[in-house]
Amino acid sequence: TQSSEVANIARRARKRACVSDLCHADWPTGRGANQSKISAGGPKVQERVLVVDHDGSMRQAIASVLVTAGYIAVQAADAEAAMAALEAEPIDLVVLDYILAGKSCITLCDAIRRSSFGVDLPILVVSAASDGASQRAAIEAGADDFLTKPVHRGELLLRIRSLLQFRRMRQELAA
Repeated sequence: TQSSEVANIARRARKRACVSDLCHADWPTGRGANQSKISAGGPKVQERVLVVDHDGSMRQAIASVLVTAGYIAVQAADAEAAMAALEAEPIDLVVLDYILAGKSCITLCDAIRRSSFGVDLPILVVSAASDGASQRAAIEAGADDFLTKPVHRGELLLRIRSLLQFRRMRQELAA
């Protein structure tokens, strides 16, 4: 029908806007002085970020931003692939879309937190939903932070850098 065609066109336009916002520079994007101070005294190790999103173009856009900023991006299209990636290799942070195929973001957050590798693993949820209920549900399920789409590249990198810095400080205190 015509109304469903209009809805599909609007949905595609919103998706293009979300992806294009990741490609525009509007915030500082480099891994700044704060990070180099924390990792001073040894070689810089590339941190691994798992990007979980059912939308391949959004997943690839976020991964490209991460790789450009010096991170290693690991990608997963759904909760099962995300858990397999987390079990297969060390991951330093998860960027998780709120809408997933199969299991929900909430279920995946909870599964990560209950696993041996997910106790101190930072989780950043990204969502098109800007309502407080979605944010609250994600945080209650174990997410550390929440960004609303469209996500701006600089803000995404700033939040990731902050979450990783906080994780490193917690690990240093525990050692």
